[in-house]
Amino acid sequence: AVFGVAVRITFVRVVNQQLSDRLETLAKAASLELELDGGEITVDNEPLVSENQAIQWFDFEGRLLDDQGDYPLVVPLNPDQSHQRQHRPYPAVGLTLPVNDYNKDIFIGYVRVSESTQAMNRTLRSLDVGLAISAAIALLLSGVSGLWLTHRAMQPIEQSFRRLQRFTSD
Repeated sequence: AVFGVAVRITFVRVVNQQLSDRLETLAKAASLELELDGGEITVDNEPLVSENQAIQWFDFEGRLLDDQGDYPLVVPLNPDQSHQRQHRPYPAVGLTLPVNDYNKDIFIGYVRVSESTQAMNRTLRSLDVGLAISAAIALLLSGVSGLWLTHRAMQPIEQSFRRLQRFTSD
């Protein structure tokens, strides 16, 4: 049980770190698409997302400028919270980064990237089922092994008891 819990915790930590790394890379790439052009904020909407990801671009006031992908977060933009999680209508995790125009040294908006966690949740459920089945098999084998070892350990005692019974009956 302890081994199974340790494996699950380690696996979840690694998968979450990989997800965070993917989101950070996507957010940095998407932030390059937000530009300040003649006082107007524009989005060069080049396709960047994979099948289970989304990008949302916001101006400095938090108004949605453009989006891309099938799994955007539907929770309101919260610039003070870099990581956001939603459970409905689909489970997803998002990362929000501020975007600055370093040439003009001004803040121009936000980029929020998200990724559906449905595939990760299915994988974790499969891992949980596998660990539960493994634990049940380990318990069953431990029980059977314990009975077998007890039987083997009792054989010499039973033989001595039978010899003692024969001796006393003779």
